[in-house]
Amino acid sequence: MIVTAPEKKQRVPSAYNRFIKEEIQRIKASNPDISHREAFSTAAKNWAHFPHINYGLKLDANKQTNLPGEGTTKSNGFY
Repeated sequence: MIVTAPEKKQRVPSAYNRFIKEEIQRIKASNPDISHREAFSTAAKNWAHFPHINYGLKLDANKQTNLPGEGTTKSNGFY
């Protein structure tokens, strides 16, 4: 008797997954000679410094930022 593992459901890609995929493509387009490992490393570093607003992530509840077209908001925290 052969036992097979049940099929895994495919998950929706996370914001990080979408960012990394797009960023690696962008990096390789501008520098075709770069290795995939270097492009991935650069993309991961870019993620660390990227404003995650465009990827559906919620900001910290104590921090507020001005989004384009939303006018000004006041910070609830310290300066």
